[in-house]
Amino acid sequence: MANVDKLLEHIGDFGPFQKKMVILGSLPLVLIVFVFVGVVFLGHTPDHWCWSPGSEQLLQECGWTEVKVREVTVPHGEEAGSFSRCQTFAVNWSQSWNRCEEFEQELTLNGSHAVPCDGRWMFDKSHKTTVSEVAWFL
Repeated sequence: MANVDKLLEHIGDFGPFQKKMVILGSLPLVLIVFVFVGVVFLGHTPDHWCWSPGSEQLLQECGWTEVKVREVTVPHGEEAGSFSRCQTFAVNWSQSWNRCEEFEQELTLNGSHAVPCDGRWMFDKSHKTTVSEVAWFL
């Protein structure tokens, strides 16, 4: 311990050179902070609902919009006007449907039977966030 005391006496106190080194060493950290804080604003989870295996089929063959597909394939949530984020209607997608109206009637009649999501979601496309972009890769 005596050697350390002698070394500190020889080096000297915290002077102007040490202050410059601390400031220059801290500048990169200050800039990186903005990257870490940006995740708070970019990581917002947009409105989302369960993906149904036949959603693309309804969009292409029936010419429905995503809003109509969501209204028909996803049960309503607890809040008024919202849709469930964790459930979708149980639909036999392998059954052939002659007309889109017939399919809509079947879904309306089957509306009481909901099943949990299979792990895929559709996101509101009004704006993009890191959450909606990364979810496509999962």
